[in-house]
Amino acid sequence: MDKKQAQMRIMKLRNEINHHRYLYHVLDKAEISEAVLDSLKDELQKLEEKYPEFITSDSPTQRVAGKPLDKFSKASHSKRMISLFDAFSSEDMKDWEKRNRNYLVKNSNHPYPSAGEPFLKKERKEVSPLQGEYLSEAKGRGFEYYCELKLDGLAVAIRFERSDFDIAITRGDGQTGEVITQNVKTIESIPLKLRYPLSEEFEKAGISNEQCELIYEALNTGTIEVRGEAIMTKKVFEDLNKQYKKQGRAELSNPRNGAAGSLRQLDPKLAAERKLDFYAYDLVGEFGLETQEQKFIVLKMLGLKILSENKYCQNIDEVIDFQKEWIEKREELDFYIDGVVVKVNNLNLWDVLGIVGKGPRYMIAYKFPAEQATTRVLDVVWQVGRTGALTPVAHLKPVNVGGAVISNSSLHNMDEINRLNLRIGDTVIIERAGDVIPKVVKVLENLRTGEEKKIDSPKKCPICSSEVKKQKDQVAYKCTNKDCFATKLRGLIHFASKSALDIEGLGEKIVEQLYKEKLVVDIGDFYNLKKGDLMLLERFAEKSADNLINSIQAKKEISLEKLLYSLGIMHVGEETAIVLANFYFSHEQKTNFNSIIKFFKNIKNSDLEEINDIGPKVSKAIMEWWQNEQNIHILEKLSNNGVKITKKELITNSKLQGKTVVLTGSLTKLTRNEAKDKIRTMGAKASSTVTKNTDLLIVGENPGSKYDKAKELGIEIITEEDFLNSF
Repeated sequence: MDKKQAQMRIMKLRNEINHHRYLYHVLDKAEISEAVLDSLKDELQKLEEKYPEFITSDSPTQRVAGKPLDKFSKASHSKRMISLFDAFSSEDMKDWEKRNRNYLVKNSNHPYPSAGEPFLKKERKEVSPLQGEYLSEAKGRGFEYYCELKLDGLAVAIRFERSDFDIAITRGDGQTGEVITQNVKTIESIPLKLRYPLSEEFEKAGISNEQCELIYEALNTGTIEVRGEAIMTKKVFEDLNKQYKKQGRAELSNPRNGAAGSLRQLDPKLAAERKLDFYAYDLVGEFGLETQEQKFIVLKMLGLKILSENKYCQNIDEVIDFQKEWIEKREELDFYIDGVVVKVNNLNLWDVLGIVGKGPRYMIAYKFPAEQATTRVLDVVWQVGRTGALTPVAHLKPVNVGGAVISNSSLHNMDEINRLNLRIGDTVIIERAGDVIPKVVKVLENLRTGEEKKIDSPKKCPICSSEVKKQKDQVAYKCTNKDCFATKLRGLIHFASKSALDIEGLGEKIVEQLYKEKLVVDIGDFYNLKKGDLMLLERFAEKSADNLINSIQAKKEISLEKLLYSLGIMHVGEETAIVLANFYFSHEQKTNFNSIIKFFKNIKNSDLEEINDIGPKVSKAIMEWWQNEQNIHILEKLSNNGVKITKKELITNSKLQGKTVVLTGSLTKLTRNEAKDKIRTMGAKASSTVTKNTDLLIVGENPGSKYDKAKELGIEIITEEDFLNSF
């Protein structure tokens, strides 16, 4: 092609790539595959290399461009980036509304309305139904609000000059921030040139002609500033840490620090590999908009990604309900949030309410219940796990953290105690990780009285009083008694547990009874139990004894991956067990115990370390387990007692091959584990979270919020019955 044709082709490619960026990142739609999009980008890259005179700053190829910087320069914000005041309870929120009402009564010409009247500067007018709830008449008394999920990332201000990406600045001190333009340009969800909406789009959304003119003027000849949050998703965080671990690089501590650190890289290529995302939350400029919700409508039209979960609320009670809803639902998101930002929806009231101290009166951060709190360490005890490893557990003065009363916290190992410099009697900061596991994160040493007691490493097993030794090249201390009551009991409980063989009726208390009575010494003994053995035990009658024997006998056929996981081999979880089973069947097809024992006894460290996700520590633990003759004897006992190993056959050419499938609601035909197993046999991944990468949602009775999310994203949804009939 000649130069003119090349120029035309370059323009068309840019427009096509930008169109699909908008569809994918802003509208959550995809008309073409990633492979096709990559092909278009590759063609554009090659044409621009051949004709560099046609390269422009807004070209999709210029996201990762420029040499590494020596340092970051500084720039002033066009308008102060404010901080927010915090609220932690419904009472705090109602007090905030009351303060604003009183302030307006005293300081403005907009008196608080009487009951039943909306608090608006001017009455709402008749509008198109496409404008949505935000322009409907307010019901009830008080302010109207717009609620936005509070992202846990890095605030960024981006200026567009005549629609083109010009500069990106961190919050800094609110007045001045660091210029991080090159790094922010690497974020695919941010347009390098603002989209130019059609007048018909504005009209349908209820944006007036006067407002349109102001927006078009800024797009053509002026400045538009967009503010938002740069974040790292949970998936990207996990994937990067896996990659960094394999490469021997320092792992990221958490997604927030990962996002902030990415944008402070002097080399934009390093920032690009972090695959950050960006959600806009503010539009700075004089556009005559009347509500905060209108801002979000315009942001989306301009090509910015916004949170679809945000919501207009008619009154403070709806705000409180919205925050409660997201306390429950936040784990379903692929990013972290720590509360809800609540804003008075009527922008005309913002100037009237104004700013006091560090933050505005017209918005507030309604935080989730505190996930950190202080308490005192009353004692430290050592617990023995199924592998014989001793774990220190702190007994704490009970404290409410994130809505749960915490009285115990694992300290993991002696190295962690030393790292924290922890002593009995210390005042500590407790954090709930993932809303479940309480963790001691810091000791407040300045609060010590001198009466605190040092914590010594264990010398004797707290259960059997045998000698305890520190393992070579490990942080763990282990009981040297291989017949330690606690170790044996934990191993037996694990074998029968829901995540392992899931033997119905064989709970922890029953297992402990059987072990204390010496009816079960190792896992092979479960299959020797007779009805008469159980009838001698407390709480067992004829029917309950029959039921348990039948439950155990029903688990005589075990898939290899289930067996490997249920054996309790150190460091071998469910996923590693599946990997090991697949590795075995890639070399051997026999499913008898003798073949399996022979294979794993003769396996080499080097063979194991070639398997994905198995490193030196895991391979060493696997080798040691299979070289232990006592373990081999237990496997032989299982075999002699009629236990059979099965190979879980994968369904080839399945319609679900390579897909990501999520379950929600109560299943009636399958248990949750059975459904996941069926999904995996079809070569699909069973996930717990609905994202735009989800391919299929299977719903049971009373489906939860995953169902709503899937509908929003246009994900295929089928019932449990459809799943069983179709696959």
